[in-house]
Amino acid sequence: MFDKVASDVFDQLIWPNWHKNINNGSCPRIWQRTFIKVAKESNIIPVDLASKLAGSPPLLALMIKSFDQQPEFPAARCFAVAIAYEMSQEHFHCDVRQLPELWRLRFFSSAIRAQWLDTIEGSFVLKKRFIQQYKSQPIDMLDINADCPPELDLLLCDSNALYTAYFRECYSSTRTATNTRSDTENYADVDCISSFQELEIKTSTSSISLDYLDYETPPIKTHHGIVHSRLNVA
Repeated sequence: MFDKVASDVFDQLIWPNWHKNINNGSCPRIWQRTFIKVAKESNIIPVDLASKLAGSPPLLALMIKSFDQQPEFPAARCFAVAIAYEMSQEHFHCDVRQLPELWRLRFFSSAIRAQWLDTIEGSFVLKKRFIQQYKSQPIDMLDINADCPPELDLLLCDSNALYTAYFRECYSSTRTATNTRSDTENYADVDCISSFQELEIKTSTSSISLDYLDYETPPIKTHHGIVHSRLNVA
């Protein structure tokens, strides 16, 4: 009986509310609190940067993916790729002094995944849906696909590798439609199906030079008007 009630609450209240919030450009509070909690307790990145990342399309897609009938819970690597991809975007504006070193990014990614699992563990409804989907307790997933080793830095700093990894590992397997805003204020309905998206509309070039990274936005193509850019080693 309790399982049926939990399932109904998720399907009729939580799931639609998450999608409504995302499509209205807002971040579900439970997801944002997860990022803020990790930022405050770890002091690994600024709280305002963590909050900004929580509301970004790549990270919101991971929240949805967690309960979107996927065969596996998103790995820490996927969180790292999504965060690096979002920070490489031309429309992602933040104080350059807040941009984390790669080791901080990897640590934060693993910590966010662990805290999200802990959040799910502490919610009766989310935990019931999680067990129903993955046939496992959330806490049992803490040590599975939980690492972001230093070797991942090579991928995070490679333009083509980061782009490919994001769309193949973090984006294309999510089947839920998501609205994404470009820097020209145009909305794009993205049907996230299991296929690689070919990009078609060129964007302009700009860059921000840092001590250890170059954030560049070279002329590349987009199918839905979403601006894409790259993260390169200086």
